[in-house]
Amino acid sequence: MLPDQPFDLKTDFDSPYFSKSHNPFPQPQKNSVTLGLDMWIGINELVNRAQEGDESALLGIAGIALNTTRELETFARKRVPIIIRFARANPEFPFAVSFHPQRMKEVKELLDVLEVGKDCFIPHRRSSRWNPKDPITKIALRLIGFLKKESSLAKPLPLKLFAGRRSVQPKDGWSKKVAKLKPFSKKTVNDWWRLAKMVFLKFQPHPENMQELRRSVVTPKTKTGYKESEIRSKILEKLRRSFVGIAP
Repeated sequence: MLPDQPFDLKTDFDSPYFSKSHNPFPQPQKNSVTLGLDMWIGINELVNRAQEGDESALLGIAGIALNTTRELETFARKRVPIIIRFARANPEFPFAVSFHPQRMKEVKELLDVLEVGKDCFIPHRRSSRWNPKDPITKIALRLIGFLKKESSLAKPLPLKLFAGRRSVQPKDGWSKKVAKLKPFSKKTVNDWWRLAKMVFLKFQPHPENMQELRRSVVTPKTKTGYKESEIRSKILEKLRRSFVGIAP
């Protein structure tokens, strides 16, 4: 029960024969969303060129990133509400850093002022001990995120959205299980883990065949001669410990 080149107006009129003052199709002023999308497309193009070895494109990316980050920090220092909300809703926030100790002090102070990651589904705190780059932890985080999404989709919608009709109740077994999940915490983590394990084994029934996971439990320094079933059990146990350790 698991979820399983023709005529182009812009090009043709961007020519010496049509100056801006005589352009019969003047460009309307773009709104912020359109402008941001165009910029994002342009940056992606720069990234693609940089990956192909274009050093000018790479320098362009570095320059854009540094200057944009500095401007963003200016808004952060002014405590602009939308920036604070953005910072709290994301585990990371861009800062321009250097080796100068004063600069690092300023960055740490801003992290505290903005409360970066405070409102994340999994809060990022100074006391956090889990490593987001660890392959086992990455899987645990993806499982938690997956269950969070599934539980929000499975829960009945508020009655007011149905103009007086009864809300729709989840029908299949999986939806009922995830709908019963209470907020992710140390008190509820075992309930989350039971479903997370089901999901993981549904899509990866033989984790012992994943070399990255296999290496996390069988190394040259560990005992050799493990049976495949033992390796599988060790991977699952390590994943469980990582999963439980993330719970706030």
